[in-house]
Amino acid sequence: MAKARKSLDVFIDKIIDDHMAKKNIKKDDSDQTDMVDELIAFFGNDAHKESDDSNSSFALTRDNIKALIMDVMFGGTETVASVIEWTLAELMKSP
Repeated sequence: MAKARKSLDVFIDKIIDDHMAKKNIKKDDSDQTDMVDELIAFFGNDAHKESDDSNSSFALTRDNIKALIMDVMFGGTETVASVIEWTLAELMKSP
């Protein structure tokens, strides 16, 4: 499990690093962004620089961003697996 967790951490770190590098290279807002780009907008102190809106005065840490990415990645698969398991259990109880 430790090896799998380390591998997943390296994978997500690479995703974040790639998006941060892309953000530093391209300052044009006309490019399409994804969820990771939007989360990086709130990374560290960047949230204070990019918006004057008082609702966006919070900052995310790298660990917060990694946790949100993992929730999105695994949330969908766990839900489907739970529904299939529940459906099969109900079918076994009442064929």
